[in-house]
Amino acid sequence: MKLRFTHHAQSQLLARNIPTSYVVDAIRSPESSSTVAGGAMSYRRSFNARILEVVCIKEKVKNEYLVLTMYYL
Repeated sequence: MKLRFTHHAQSQLLARNIPTSYVVDAIRSPESSSTVAGGAMSYRRSFNARILEVVCIKEKVKNEYLVLTMYYL
């Protein structure tokens, strides 16, 4: 799986101290997912008693995701 991060997503990854491996795990094995505005997908998964939500768009290229943002709920 290939991930590309928007500038916003990169800054939030660092600011919120979210490991990239958490983002990958949330997309690969979400506990829940839903469609959000603009055709993006929201993936949620628990890590260390916190729920991470990752919002991304699956690109037409096989297994490539454009990560828009991520945050803990």
